[in-house]
Amino acid sequence: MFKAFQKGQQFKGFPALNFQLNNERFGFSACTFDLDARYNTNTLTNGAAISSWRDTIGYYNFSQATAGNQPSYNSTTLLLNNYPSIQFTNQRSLLGPQNFGFETVAFVFYNSSLNLQNVLLGTSDANNTSFSRINTGGTADPGPNGISYITSLTTVVAASFVNDTNPHIVVIGTNCFVIDGVTYTTPNRPVSFARISNTTNGGSFLGYVTRILGYKNPMNQDQAFQLCENINNEYAIY
Repeated sequence: MFKAFQKGQQFKGFPALNFQLNNERFGFSACTFDLDARYNTNTLTNGAAISSWRDTIGYYNFSQATAGNQPSYNSTTLLLNNYPSIQFTNQRSLLGPQNFGFETVAFVFYNSSLNLQNVLLGTSDANNTSFSRINTGGTADPGPNGISYITSLTTVVAASFVNDTNPHIVVIGTNCFVIDGVTYTTPNRPVSFARISNTTNGGSFLGYVTRILGYKNPMNQDQAFQLCENINNEYAIY
């Protein structure tokens, strides 16, 4: 028999359920974008062309309809701790459905060779003549060689002097810039992109990328350093 409720009693019911996704990656919350070469590629055949790479959190799809511009899938990549990766050669690219903006972005990659810009993250503009882009090496245009964050054709807001074909972990954003556990001058602005690599001869990213993460919260240098360390615990880059 159920005990009758007395007048004035309150039925507390069941606790509230939270159906939100757990958007935590590498010990930090507010991660809303995660491209991981282990998941959501359109094929697991080593060396096959990739027409689609889907983010594991927001389910945003980066794609390339032109067969001649499609990057390729590598089931294991020695310099990236034997993890799968997406390989970009000249004029290979993947285009997102919109421009994505994040307070903090992290990525794990290495250049296979250096060209004019090695644009890893760019805009929907194939020539990268507007908005922002992140270059990873080569003879930078404009600015110094190495990893740099370009906000226009004439503005470099952050740059390191890493300019080689070794693997790297980069964490960059409004309040942070860390490469392989070393801090650099912060760009003081969020990162936005709509394209992975581009289709210009001088600006294409030439190399391998295994992970791209986007966080909505601005991390300071100490937090970015810890994120870099946590990522390194998995990928063993430095």
